[in-house]
Amino acid sequence: MSFYYQINWNEYVATEKITSAQEAYEQVELGNFEQYLPFEPGDVLYIDGCELGYVYDTKGFYRPVYRFSGYINSPDNLWVANIPAMAE
Repeated sequence: MSFYYQINWNEYVATEKITSAQEAYEQVELGNFEQYLPFEPGDVLYIDGCELGYVYDTKGFYRPVYRFSGYINSPDNLWVANIPAMAE
């Protein structure tokens, strides 16, 4: 029996400036994030968390994101969005 743990050995490439959490929040307010199901008229988005995290991009780079969490309309309908944190 063997296990594959999907271990990635990262290599330092560069130090980059990141945007502030406030700038990322403004992107959420503008609706600049991906979402599986679109909002419906009358939906209300409640945000109760924001943390700096990291995700792999399509080229294998480990990039910083602000991960916003909350819910839509009801605490039973959880919502999460990643906003890129690298300054452009």
